[in-house]
Amino acid sequence: MQYRILFTAFVFGLGTTALASLPPTNSKWAQLRLYGSPGCDANNLLELGVYGSQKNTCISLDQYGAIEAVNITSIFDECELYLYEDAGCAVEERIGISGCVSGDSPYKGLVLACDV
Repeated sequence: MQYRILFTAFVFGLGTTALASLPPTNSKWAQLRLYGSPGCDANNLLELGVYGSQKNTCISLDQYGAIEAVNITSIFDECELYLYEDAGCAVEERIGISGCVSGDSPYKGLVLACDV
């Protein structure tokens, strides 16, 4: 009986620790640099923070002009960045894990996909 109580307490403790390590939803879960030309060397348009409250939703990039390259400067471990050729995040998905990503046509949408 005592072993069952100890095991339950241990498992609960692991779950609590995992939840405590998540960043708050009002903090940046990814930091990106958006470029108006391929290669992430020139024409840096802006730095874009993606917050936890924006995870798993389509974010339109239309307001920033023609995005030819994206440099992922930081990203939460449980997330991946998906880049799209349309602002509705439906056409020609591209995946970027880290570093610079350039495509054949401008990026118009992104999704920070997180498993948490």
